[in-house]
Amino acid sequence: MQKTMKPSPVPLVGKSTAAKGPGPLPSRKRNRSNRQPIRAALPHTKTVEQPNKNFRPSQRAQSQKGTSGKRAHGPKILVPDDSPIVDAPALPVKDDPCHHSQSDRKRYQKLARRVPRDAAVQDKAVRKAARKPLYKAGLAKARSNANERRARSARAPQPEQWIPNSVTLLQAEPVSSKRVLQWPCLPPVPLSVEQDALTVLMQRGRRERGMAKDLPALRLENIQRCCHHSGHLQLPQALSLRRHHIQKLNRVNIKEVGLGTEGQVRDAAECFEQAVEDCLRKLNVPVWTEAQQKAHFIQQPDLTRQPPTPDFILREQMLLKKTSGHPTDGRIVEERVIHWIEVKMFYGASTIPNDDNRSAVGNLRRTARKYYKTYGPGVIVFMYGCGEKLASMLAGEGVGVVDCCGDMVDLERVYTQQRTWCANRNGTILP
Repeated sequence: MQKTMKPSPVPLVGKSTAAKGPGPLPSRKRNRSNRQPIRAALPHTKTVEQPNKNFRPSQRAQSQKGTSGKRAHGPKILVPDDSPIVDAPALPVKDDPCHHSQSDRKRYQKLARRVPRDAAVQDKAVRKAARKPLYKAGLAKARSNANERRARSARAPQPEQWIPNSVTLLQAEPVSSKRVLQWPCLPPVPLSVEQDALTVLMQRGRRERGMAKDLPALRLENIQRCCHHSGHLQLPQALSLRRHHIQKLNRVNIKEVGLGTEGQVRDAAECFEQAVEDCLRKLNVPVWTEAQQKAHFIQQPDLTRQPPTPDFILREQMLLKKTSGHPTDGRIVEERVIHWIEVKMFYGASTIPNDDNRSAVGNLRRTARKYYKTYGPGVIVFMYGCGEKLASMLAGEGVGVVDCCGDMVDLERVYTQQRTWCANRNGTILP
């Protein structure tokens, strides 16, 4: 009868024991608590990777990408090295390698960790270190510019009478002693005329696109016939009204709906503003332009927030007499004292909501209220006139409206600029 053998106890690691039968294999798990740390970079030593004999060249791509596979090299070991250390700042080396204290070794390891591993990391570290002096230099330059502005404002002579505020405007002179500015204007367009014209102008509704110069000839004739039958609406006013509603229905850039670019419209608006300024200079009306206002406000050291800047501020109060634009009828329609002038190169449509801050027309009420609160009553110059409802609303805010009918303002410069982007082959401007 064969005897059954009992399994031998678990042998100790590091000692050879005679196994009498099948038993559990020795544990391959390392005791990490007793393992001594390997110093990667000490003086007189260098790190060398042992070659792996089982490595195949086809596995190089996987090992470089960090994927699972056999390593191209074996474990890292420390071997003696007599060459000087280049990657990290070298410490004073003496004959005895054990002479370095523990604090020196910690300091050396800390410096060695700071060395970039490759050129990309090194360039990033250099750029990051270079930002600090540039930032300090920028602060120093900003401080010097601020000090220079304060010194220049202190040296500059302040004018005796500058931009008025709401307090000085209340202490106004009698109306009879003010200068008079006569401005011919067309009658405002009724709201019903605008609503009837929209049925022809916005025939395609939300899908309406492009400028009037690109419309079919029959469609353009219908628009001209509608303006003729209304008796109040002119063709430039109707086309500007059409542009307003295309932008209102499509909250996108005007270039995407075929109405030109922002730069072209801005250049035309600057030309119109320059034309109005030339008109005021010709009439001997002293004004401060918007650029002069901003330059004056920058020079004020105690000014925390820049006040609103209309296109023109009158140096003296003037009495605006609004007359009828018809050649045979020159009667005075309205009189008001004005202190500022705002210029708008479009038609003041009454069918655009007043609370629409994303529209140039819808934002007029808030702009007029802001200017009136700061400078008092003023006037807005529309290039293509204004609607009756919008004119009455602005009058309630203390702001008048005028247009550019007749020969009051020379618009030839504006027309020359508009012919470069919104005119047909015959040179007719159809925006």
